Amino acid sequence: EKAMVDAPLASRNYTQILGLSAGAAANVENAAAFGKGTLNLAVNGGTIEQNNYQVDGVSVVNAFGAGIAGDCGIYAGIAIPSPDAIAEFKVQTSTFDASYGRNPGANVNVVTKSGTNNFHGSLFEFFRNEDLNANSFFQNSLGGGSKQVLKQNQFGGTFGGPLKKDKLFFFGSYQGTRQLNGVAASGTSNVTLPPLPGGDRTPAAYQAAVGAAFCPQNHPGVGAYLTGLGLFTGAPFNQVQVACDGSNISPVAMAIIRSKNPNGSYYIPGSANGGFQNVSFSSPAKYTGDQYLANVDYLLNGKNTLAARYLFSEDPQVTPFGISGLPGMPTNYYYANTNSTLKLTTIVSGNLVNEAHIAMQRNIANGSDLTPQYSPSSIGETPIIPTQTQPAIMIIVGGPSLGGTLDPYIGPATQANFGDQISWTHGKHTVRVGGEFEADQWNLSFQSLARGFLILPGFSDFLLGLPGCGGPSCYGNGPATGTTGAPLGTFLQCLYCVRSGPNGIIHGYREKDIAAFVQDDWKVTSKLTLNMGVRWEYDAMLGDNFGNLTNVWPSLLQTVPNPPTSPQASGASLIGYVVAGNYTSHYGANSPGAVGGQNPPAGVKVLSGDSPTQGGIPKNNFGPRFGFAYQALSKLVIRGGVGLFYDRVGSSNFVHAVEQGDPYAVTLDYSGGSALPYSLANPYPSNAAMPLAF
Repeated sequence: EKAMVDAPLASRNYTQILGLSAGAAANVENAAAFGKGTLNLAVNGGTIEQNNYQVDGVSVVNAFGAGIAGDCGIYAGIAIPSPDAIAEFKVQTSTFDASYGRNPGANVNVVTKSGTNNFHGSLFEFFRNEDLNANSFFQNSLGGGSKQVLKQNQFGGTFGGPLKKDKLFFFGSYQGTRQLNGVAASGTSNVTLPPLPGGDRTPAAYQAAVGAAFCPQNHPGVGAYLTGLGLFTGAPFNQVQVACDGSNISPVAMAIIRSKNPNGSYYIPGSANGGFQNVSFSSPAKYTGDQYLANVDYLLNGKNTLAARYLFSEDPQVTPFGISGLPGMPTNYYYANTNSTLKLTTIVSGNLVNEAHIAMQRNIANGSDLTPQYSPSSIGETPIIPTQTQPAIMIIVGGPSLGGTLDPYIGPATQANFGDQISWTHGKHTVRVGGEFEADQWNLSFQSLARGFLILPGFSDFLLGLPGCGGPSCYGNGPATGTTGAPLGTFLQCLYCVRSGPNGIIHGYREKDIAAFVQDDWKVTSKLTLNMGVRWEYDAMLGDNFGNLTNVWPSLLQTVPNPPTSPQASGASLIGYVVAGNYTSHYGANSPGAVGGQNPPAGVKVLSGDSPTQGGIPKNNFGPRFGFAYQALSKLVIRGGVGLFYDRVGSSNFVHAVEQGDPYAVTLDYSGGSALPYSLANPYPSNAAMPLAF
């Protein structure tokens, strides 16, 4: 315990020393990392998603996450107990016995402290400040010698003891973390600012000043001012350029340029050198972490002990820049973990012990951002859905990105785990038999994909906001046809563009896992021990409580060798689509999307189960295990083993395959020639099928 508490961990996170285990590889700890500083672990050539993290013998891996320890986007990681609350932890990196499973990589088990017959406690404060740090070479040479903000306070304490001597014990722990970090990537940004003229941007004459600043005639030989990446300036295209009087600048672009941050500054700052200028911003990202641990042990009688474990951790973060990198666009993330376990250990007889547990975990990942002072309606842009009030995200090549980030989203996940294990010692054998059942649910509301994620070739293209030219009839004739006159318009690509209901894409993901094992540890002689066992795992596929799991089966597509050449509301054009069995419970014959009183329409196959899988879920995942330990000499022990291990693949690998799909969400993504018809005022297809229809 003392070694754990005294370990030099910059953010008091035990994952930072897991890489010291044999066969384990982890990133080098960054003492200036933002947030908890959790490190992911890869073992014996596996991936960082293949590890099983346990707290007090129960898996706490987020079943709906990416399988990693750290928080990431819409996926919450694991709770990290304070070192002062950890009694011990164990890392198994290979050939562990049949009582362990779920993942084939490392098995990490953290055991938290219990109370004793003596009262004991501790208080601590760990303090960091940039005034105590040396400056970096680059900050001295490029940053003018100023120090970036890095303040961190970690404080808390522990207290434990008896509630009733020899009978009832308690242990509690609290740790708080307050961090302001302008050193990590979350607190810094590098942005290319456009040469927008200074001064008041509200007068009508300002548009002409913008035109003069961006027209190529005033910047001969400088490609950054050309539209279309400078590829189509000559005949036969003569792509439209920004007029020197600003007369052809899009009203939508001007509305965005004139928008302001809440503090009154303009959302898009202009450069200070009269040209495109790379500028670095540093504004401290804020992390506020609090964790609470409460453990109770109750000796019911001489044969039964009840142990209760509770750990709650919440980790809100505020990053100042988001995707755009511009000041005034803070992004808020809220991650929280709740782990609770109730365990009953029963000594049935002198050689028979039973251990039963019930456990619950709740993992929350929510995100939101403060978008600039404009909405699609206020700037004259047609949004993906009429109720959308947040602007599209725009990534501009060679310029600043605009519009926020892929928020908001709300994603609480709940996991319930039930298990039992009995251990029988007989002669030279110790036999263990056990099993567990886990039911998981993740109710995800992903509104951000209805904002749009647009990629533009340059800032001048943004200013014009014109559609591209789709054929020779408009080549070189942009002004008369209302296009750029070239085969490149305002957008290169629309990515993550999804038309759904007013609350975004709604999913009620569900999955179940079952495991059972038999393990025999046989001490053959005083020098040889054999470990033999077999484990069975049933890893169910995702289901959706609302029936929103459409899939496409190629085998069904092959039954229509000559598909229709034009879209049809039902019949052969829909063969290949499959929906889960509970689809009809949520989309009835009178719901939107019904064709002739039938929903799903004819051609769509309704499955019997709640998962749109072909071939079913494997029920023969048996994994035999064998290991040995042989003491060859008094100071030499030889160990070895072999086994078959199955991997509970992180649900994130499946979620993105079924997250958006007919009929609950219509994907509008486009790129290349498909991007030509769209302008800054109308960036999305208007004739695409509406949600709830195939």
